[in-house]
Amino acid sequence: MKKKYLWLLPILLVALWYWQGRTFLWQKIFGTPSSPIISDTLFEKIEILPQNFTAVTDFAEYQVLINFRATYEAYARVVYVDTYDDDFYFGLKTEQQKLDEAYNAVAPLDLSLFIGSTAAEDNWQKINVSHEYRVLIWQYDYADKPVVNMAEISNSHIIPANNNIRRGFDTLSPGDVIFIKGYLVDWHDMGKYKEYEYKTALTPGEIADFKLGGKVSGLCRQFYVTQLQANGYIFE
Repeated sequence: MKKKYLWLLPILLVALWYWQGRTFLWQKIFGTPSSPIISDTLFEKIEILPQNFTAVTDFAEYQVLINFRATYEAYARVVYVDTYDDDFYFGLKTEQQKLDEAYNAVAPLDLSLFIGSTAAEDNWQKINVSHEYRVLIWQYDYADKPVVNMAEISNSHIIPANNNIRRGFDTLSPGDVIFIKGYLVDWHDMGKYKEYEYKTALTPGEIADFKLGGKVSGLCRQFYVTQLQANGYIFE
C-alpha cells in the first residue's frame, strides 16, 4: 500500500472488525457451538408466572429491583439491533442524560423481532425498520403489499443476564433467525432513580397507555435474557 493511502488502513481494520472480525471472535470467546433449531414456523411463547418473584441485581453502580412477570421464548427473525452502552457525553451531563445512562446500564440494547407471516422470507424485506432511541419505527410502500401484523412485531429493551449473552447480541444481523428465552420483567433502580418504574408488555401487540408524537404506540417489552442461540452458537 502506497504511503499516501496508509491513512485508510485504520478505517479498513475497523470496518473488518465490525463486518466479520468481532462476530467470529465473540462466537469463539463467549459462545458455544450448538445444533441448529429446526422449526417450520417462527413463533413466540409467553406464559404469565402464577406468582411473581423478585431479585436485586447490580448493573455497574446501579442496584436494581427486578420483578419477574412471565416466561418468554421466541424463534424469530431479527430486524433491528440498537446498542446504547457505548454512548458517551462531553462536558457536563444533563439530568436526562444521567437518567438515560442509568437505563442504558441495565438495558444496554434493543432488539426488534418479527414472527409469523410478517417474518416470512419474501415479506420482511419489504418493511423498512429503524429506531429512534428505544422506539421501533416501521413503514412500507403500499405498492409492495407486505403482510404486517401488529401482533407479530415486537421491540424489546434487553437486559442480558450476563456478559456472554450481551456479547452474543453483537453477532446478530438483520435477517438472522434466532432462538431466545428469558423473562418479561418490570424493574426500577433502588437508588437515585427509584421513582422511575419500567413496565413490560405482556401480550402480543399490546398498546402503551401513552402516545408518541400524538400517535398510538405499541408497548415495548422489558426482556431479561437468559439464553440466546444464533448462527450455530449458544450464549448463556
